[in-house]
Amino acid sequence: MTETPETKVPGLSTPALTNGEFIDASSEFLPKEKDASDERQTSAIEIASELESNIKQIQKMLEQSDKEVNEKVERISERIERLRRFCEDSSKEKSSS
Repeated sequence: MTETPETKVPGLSTPALTNGEFIDASSEFLPKEKDASDERQTSAIEIASELESNIKQIQKMLEQSDKEVNEKVERISERIERLRRFCEDSSKEKSSS
């Protein structure tokens, strides 16, 4: 009879599949400790600079939106004025007839 090859599936291994020995898999899933040299501290100046940049972007967006809103309000006001004149002219024509 031929032997079937031993199957090993990572994460699913059992003592029978690992020659009767338990594998301590918990260390695989624990977060690795970082060296202090690996981490770079963000300075207050960098944070302030980033905040200033974000504020400037928001200000530009608000100014653009404000400009667009003002243009739309102006166009609506012009339409209303044209309609008002049209209504006045129409009522004058009816009254003179």
